Amino acid sequence: MAAQGTVLAKHPAQTKVNVALETLRESILEGALKPGERLLASDLAEGLEMSATPVREALRILEAEGLVTSIPHRGAVVRDLAAIEADTFYALRAPMESLATRLAVPRLTNADIKKLERVHDRMKAGLQHDDDERLTKSNATWHMLIYEACGSPYLMDLIRRLWMPFHWHGLWVDPRRELSVQEHGQMMDAIRNRRADEAARLMQQHIDRVHRSIVDAQAAGEA
Repeated sequence: MAAQGTVLAKHPAQTKVNVALETLRESILEGALKPGERLLASDLAEGLEMSATPVREALRILEAEGLVTSIPHRGAVVRDLAAIEADTFYALRAPMESLATRLAVPRLTNADIKKLERVHDRMKAGLQHDDDERLTKSNATWHMLIYEACGSPYLMDLIRRLWMPFHWHGLWVDPRRELSVQEHGQMMDAIRNRRADEAARLMQQHIDRVHRSIVDAQAAGEA
């Protein structure tokens, strides 16, 4: 997890629980906190410059969301997906994220679209410089910016529960890096021109393709 020395200063209007929750959730979804990694409230609290109480509450919420699990004698750890679960998770993700995209496109403001463009540019820079960390972070940020505009907190909660850091590094094996950036570019064009149905269709195809790439990587021993 990145240094959090100024994290409270960046979120002055939020409670400490919400700051801890958002920071930890982002770190898990972006892969900064790895599957199986132990989450000690005292250590996390020190990094967030707050007491352990709001961190423990944030961990309880993340466990309810499915991002964290409790293991006897180890405590809270980042949840890992067994390979057998991948088919179910991606079968659910594709239609949900497609629906969220369809709902989001009409609601995205011009400022939202400009922000998506900037994040997409960071992903292209990650591709150019073979920077998997930048690719991972930009990818997660880009997707969540779209889904958060869908107007349905319930749908957003379901999507977050399914967005597990499943073999992240296996996603960025050539030519998958370039293909993902190309697919994001196609979706950006549809979003920019307010073509909600097209953006939703492309999103479903994108998630389905990611699923196939993970299955292929596992079969080849890459992931």
